[in-house]
Amino acid sequence: WAGYNAIIILAGLQSIPDYVYEAATLDRVIKIQQFFHITLPLLKPIILFCVVLSVIGTMQLFTEPFLITNRGGPGGGTETLGLLLYLQGFTSLNFGYASAIAYTMSGLK
Repeated sequence: WAGYNAIIILAGLQSIPDYVYEAATLDRVIKIQQFFHITLPLLKPIILFCVVLSVIGTMQLFTEPFLITNRGGPGGGTETLGLLLYLQGFTSLNFGYASAIAYTMSGLK
């Protein structure tokens, strides 16, 4: 997700108008203050968007850990929700727990 998020954040940085930084420079605001008081607040919605996309993508992750480790790696280090759902439902035949995981992952209220 790092490359995808980098492109989105770069697009967000390019959308910040130059006149905001010009006004800050005329007011003698140093670069670090411009970053914390101009750049970060204007990028908050974009950063939130990237975080939401990353969380959704991580929750859907199943194929890579399953193909590489077949059970979630050493000590469950690469066990994701999708892999846990599969293991509980089809390996352990614990259908109630698997359906609770699926319900949680779907976000239904």
